[in-house]
Amino acid sequence: MNASIFKHACILISTASPVLIGRGGKGTAIGYFFTLKKGINMGKGLSKLQKSILKMAYRNRRHVENKDVLIEFYKFPPHAPGPSHVSGTPQIFDRHEIGINRYRSASVSVVKAFNRLVKRGLAIREYNNGIVLTEEGFKVAKMLV
Repeated sequence: MNASIFKHACILISTASPVLIGRGGKGTAIGYFFTLKKGINMGKGLSKLQKSILKMAYRNRRHVENKDVLIEFYKFPPHAPGPSHVSGTPQIFDRHEIGINRYRSASVSVVKAFNRLVKRGLAIREYNNGIVLTEEGFKVAKMLV
């Protein structure tokens, strides 16, 4: 049996480094992991949501907020902000029109995507206000646009 090769990245920024995953039976598995720079592992690559966030941030001069992603990626219709009956803070979306579970699920997905971009060194998190791209994030976003 020939060696199996797995390619786990969607974006090639620098050269690929072969990594021995394991030996078994008659074959050897080799995985390729692409790195943005030394020490940042891209693993399986960026998700569709993460790529979309990077593109939005690139167009918005490195900054993107949660609401921007919910409007552009998830197509949630914004409405005129009004006070919330719970917190008194302005609400941008009508959660009942969108669906409370759908809204919550999308919001959590956006926060997780932001956090993953931060973990990869592509962005800096602004508490309750989105992300700002790092130099590396800007380079990756520029390649995606």
